[in-house]
Amino acid sequence: YARIEYFKHIELMNDWLNPKGEKIPVVADLQCDYVKQVFFDEKLRIYVKANSVGSSSVDIHYLAKNETGEIVFTGRGTIVQIDKKTGKGSKWSESEKEIFKKSM
Repeated sequence: YARIEYFKHIELMNDWLNPKGEKIPVVADLQCDYVKQVFFDEKLRIYVKANSVGSSSVDIHYLAKNETGEIVFTGRGTIVQIDKKTGKGSKWSESEKEIFKKSM
């Protein structure tokens, strides 16, 4: 959910959600390191940012804090933009790369 909200915030979701769009993002890998136990119904604040941008991928970093401000988990994952028809990586445009770089 936090990743999707991040993409909405930097305004990349509009193109991906367009039924006539040619590209979509896919999660290539995902890693999470739990630092502190999280309980059911606990409210977390989750931070998301781009760490590095490749030709068709982006490395995303995550940080979650509980209500007292303690870090409860960190994570990272690679998102790859692919062509809907071919299923192969589709390069970021220069403007997309700039959007990610501004959010780093």
